[in-house]
Order: sequence, then structure tokens, then C-alpha cells
Amino acid sequence: RAAFSIKNIIYETLMLKNYETGEYEPWLATDWSFEDDTTLVINLRENVYFSNGDLMTSEDVLYTVYRYVNSSRISTSYSFIDYDACSTNGDYQVILKFHNPTGAALGYIASMMVYNKSYTESVGNDAMATQPCGTGPYQLVEWVSNYGISYERNENYWGGIGVEVEFDNIEVRYYTELTTMMVDFETGALDIATYLSESDVKRIQNGEVPGSTVYVTP
Repeated sequence: RAAFSIKNIIYETLMLKNYETGEYEPWLATDWSFEDDTTLVINLRENVYFSNGDLMTSEDVLYTVYRYVNSSRISTSYSFIDYDACSTNGDYQVILKFHNPTGAALGYIASMMVYNKSYTESVGNDAMATQPCGTGPYQLVEWVSNYGISYERNENYWGGIGVEVEFDNIEVRYYTELTTMMVDFETGALDIATYLSESDVKRIQNGEVPGSTVYVTP
């Protein structure tokens, strides 16, 4: 759950999947095209800034690709990318090369969280876990182990596409017991509760938790 919240609040991806149409739509990338079966050209959005004020460029995206290709945990998923043959063309274009034609390539690339190259190299991987630096609408303030994470508005946020940053601060709490989480939700300590038990879902649907609504998502 920690990784999920950080990915969606702090980090952003080059493209997003529209689950209604099944198509990928622009985000940090404005457009992309396959020059051939093993070459993908990605054009980046300009004037996108990381939370520390650094401008996002093609070097950051290429560095992100490098991290995914060489990750000990997920490198096999990205082994189709021929990183040594990848390159940049100016500050806002990345050319990705593949070893072989790969049907799922766009899906894997769309899941990459874009990292700040200079910042990540300066603080190191261990610090990145508790001091992340992304292009998203929020930045991490404090991470308390086994309790939760506090975020604040990223004043350098580029604006997104139809994104409204409604809150100055967000707090995500972790629970080991669903009953404890539901008690906090019903008493107003939480505005949103996720991963509800089946019984609690039915209670809300039956109107037993006033003012509450259940949303079922993929």
C-alpha cells in the first residue's frame, strides 16, 4: 500500500492507461510513435518540474529506463529494452530500442515512474525510500514506520491534465486490523478507507454507516 500511494501522489508516468478505452494517453509524454518494430520515439512535455525545482528532461527519462532495466527485482520484465542502444535527442525526446519486437512494450514503459537523475544519484537509493523526489502533485513530509505517511502540496507541480490539487496536506495511515481502520473511519478520523472487509462493504451499502459511499474499482 505504501508503494501504491507514493506512486500515485509523488511519482508520475509517461502515459496513463484509459481503462474504458484500453488506450494509453499522454501524461509526462505528449506523444510517441514506433519508427519500426524495435524503435519507440517518445516526446516529452516541457516545463515539468520535480518537487525540488529541477526541470524534467530526456536525461531523467533515460536514467529511469536504466534503473528499470537494471533492477534486481523487475529487470526480467524490461529485458526487451536494449538500453545500450537507447538515446536522447535534445532535452525532450527519448529514443528507446528493443532487442526484439515486443507486443507488451508500451504497457511496461507506461508503468515506469520517472526519477530525477541528479537528485537520485546525489542522495542514493536508501535515502530515496524516505526522501522521494517526483513530478507529482504532492511531496513526502514524513514517513513513520508502521503508522503512515504525511504529504504536502508540491508547489512546483506542473499542473497535470485536468488534475485539481484540492488539499494542502494528505495523510495516509496503515492498519494491521481492518476492524480498527473501520472504527476510525466511522468516528471521522479517516475520510477514506480502502480494502474493506466484505461485511463492512455490505453495512455501508445497507445504509448502516451514514454519509458513506462504497466505490468498487479495478
